Amino acid sequence: MDERPPGRLPWLSLRRRRLHLQRIQYPRRPRHRALRRRQPIHLPHPPPVDPALKQGFSNRIDQSNRLADTALQHNPNDSNALYCKAVTSGMQADWASLIDRHEYGAFKYSELASKYARQALAVNPTLYDANLAVGIENYMLSLKAAPIRWFLGMAGAGTNKAEGVRLLKLTAEQGHYLAPFARLMLAVGELRDGRTQSGKQILIGLSQEFPQNTLYQRQIARLH
Repeated sequence: MDERPPGRLPWLSLRRRRLHLQRIQYPRRPRHRALRRRQPIHLPHPPPVDPALKQGFSNRIDQSNRLADTALQHNPNDSNALYCKAVTSGMQADWASLIDRHEYGAFKYSELASKYARQALAVNPTLYDANLAVGIENYMLSLKAAPIRWFLGMAGAGTNKAEGVRLLKLTAEQGHYLAPFARLMLAVGELRDGRTQSGKQILIGLSQEFPQNTLYQRQIARLH
């Protein structure tokens, strides 16, 4: 009769014993070395965009840039025109990333948005909305792998997460047009870092301020 204590597996090596217990505790989690290899992630292709919608977006961007360029020809230090260029570049970065799924294009537009935002802030430091572009650049690029951050840093991009959060908070507290979007970005950051209750409180505040936007309420319902 086997007198070995229950739950003990002395006939297995320590490493195999740990693997055995892990399989018992997490039966759906593969532990075999071959199974641990990362499988490629296949993202669904975005649905086709209505050409009229894309053309309308491009037309508005072009119109805004023409107006800003005209203002800058009369006054190269027109902070509002520089801020306008920052906003249009930021919107193009969003389109490239979220619609076209073109990450390099998104990076170039984001870089351009940060450049114009810095120029606008150099002229008018109280133009707090302009901090959003630089804040997003620093925060989003800080999430990249270390070699990519190093390369982006060498190219002049901001990759400092703490600085990104600081600028987002400054925009959320002092900004005007983009303050709600800065708060949304802060909520995303809190949720991503595991601070669920903090992120939830930000979303609740946005939901109360914009009750017609049901997306906030739907996201809050998913949080526990």
